[in-house]
Amino acid sequence: MKRNIEQISRTLGETELALCRLQGNIFAKAYFCGIPLQTFAGNFMSSTAAMLDRNQDYINSANLGGNLVRNFVIAVLALTGDGLGNYSPLEVIETDELNYAFWLGFIYRCEQLMRCVSSKDIIGNFPESFMRISYEKIVETGEIHLPDDAEEICRRLDILNG
Repeated sequence: MKRNIEQISRTLGETELALCRLQGNIFAKAYFCGIPLQTFAGNFMSSTAAMLDRNQDYINSANLGGNLVRNFVIAVLALTGDGLGNYSPLEVIETDELNYAFWLGFIYRCEQLMRCVSSKDIIGNFPESFMRISYEKIVETGEIHLPDDAEEICRRLDILNG
């Protein structure tokens, strides 16, 4: 459901960009675990786990290692009533899809922090299906360099989302 949220109103500092990277890594790990991004994005963004910036432990662990990120993904699935047992790690990793997974998590966090709204508001306005199409359009125009391009990407999403 599309909610009325304000246009982008602030820039991000280093701590906030670290949270964006953390969330990007979480989404990439979910993809690696074989979890469809459409499923994971909705579950994660609707969970209390999406409030990373409200928990100092996550801020202090913004460069989590692979096992910790995997454990976080499992915890998110447990919180949302889905289990990792339903999924198995991918044998073949598609680089484009892995890049998209990281981008999706990173940009969702940027949107939330730049707009000062809840993750539920972001997923309501920017569902994964919209984000996938937007990512493809943005990639067509050139390379993406996160975090340098993050704020511009968010502005472009506003335009694409009308």
